[in-house]
Amino acid sequence: MMTFECHTHNGSVVREWSLIRAIRGESNELLQQHSNTERIFSNWGNEPRSTHLAEFWVDVDQYGSGTLYLNYTKLEDAGIYTCAIESGHELIRLSAHLIVLGKKQR
Repeated sequence: MMTFECHTHNGSVVREWSLIRAIRGESNELLQQHSNTERIFSNWGNEPRSTHLAEFWVDVDQYGSGTLYLNYTKLEDAGIYTCAIESGHELIRLSAHLIVLGKKQR
């Protein structure tokens, strides 16, 4: 199981989780970062909290901190995961790079 935590403080709240996937070639070398950002989770204003990619689960606790879960990882899950935190009138983005080791099944 993969877990990323995004801790908040002083009334700030996790508003979004997003992913920029890595693209891999035939020999499994990293070719480039995919330029399209995929929104995993959103929690903006009066919108209901929603998870946009079915394989992920997000929990935002009563203090505004958010945890992103993925039950199992595959090579395609490699990339940069970003948490957006609203703190007052400022938006703070924190990122982590997930590297998945393994062989591509044929």
